[in-house]
Amino acid sequence: MEFNRTHYYGIGIVVLLLGIQVHLVKSYVLTEQATTFLARNSENLPVEQPQSFGTYLAASGPRPAIKKTVTPPNWLGWAMMSVGSVLILHSWALPKSQ
Repeated sequence: MEFNRTHYYGIGIVVLLLGIQVHLVKSYVLTEQATTFLARNSENLPVEQPQSFGTYLAASGPRPAIKKTVTPPNWLGWAMMSVGSVLILHSWALPKSQ
């Protein structure tokens, strides 16, 4: 598939708007299901497993929801806005598709 002017423009708008959102929002709190998914599929997050029968009984009761907080670096929003702006400007420089 060959990218034409509208593809570059659309991708540029999406990346620019995502960059603005990442720049304005300080942190994101994931749901319990997303945190569990990341813990199972990532080596960085510890997966909670009971060690003994006592901890198993304590873990089987109602547990507080474990939610991971993601804080993106400050430069990420600026980088995404820059890439989105360049894609939009590049789409304007391309010839119109027939």
